[in-house]
Amino acid sequence: MALNERTIAKPLSGGEIIEAIIVKVRDTLRRDCFLANHIAYDSYSLSGSLRVQFQKTGTAIKETTIHVRGAGGEESEQEMESVDVEVSDEPKPPNEVRVESGQGVPTLATKPSGSVEEKRVKYAIPQKGAPDKTTKKALTTK
Repeated sequence: MALNERTIAKPLSGGEIIEAIIVKVRDTLRRDCFLANHIAYDSYSLSGSLRVQFQKTGTAIKETTIHVRGAGGEESEQEMESVDVEVSDEPKPPNEVRVESGQGVPTLATKPSGSVEEKRVKYAIPQKGAPDKTTKKALTTK
């Protein structure tokens, strides 16, 4: 029994924004950094700040700045290597943010009985540089 489905453009939740930021930072580190899964590192440290602007429905743009410092592992006499990573993103439609960060897109599904339910559908994350396609194939539903 097939369901009739239609995506809906709901505003992003705070949790969805946080997840999108984490994915963006993780992808940037994987792309621009020399950290590799097959290499062991004695220690690491980090410092940085992140400026996040957001707008709640019907309000002005707000801003928050996060300052972070951290370290892990055991220090040694060896000199630390470093890399500076830049991350930025422009405002996008909520469902585009959800797809790019691997989150489910809110979707209304009409069951054969006629009742309607909202569910989250995950789509394949678009590859950078790949041509845009007009159809999307759902990977999973929750």
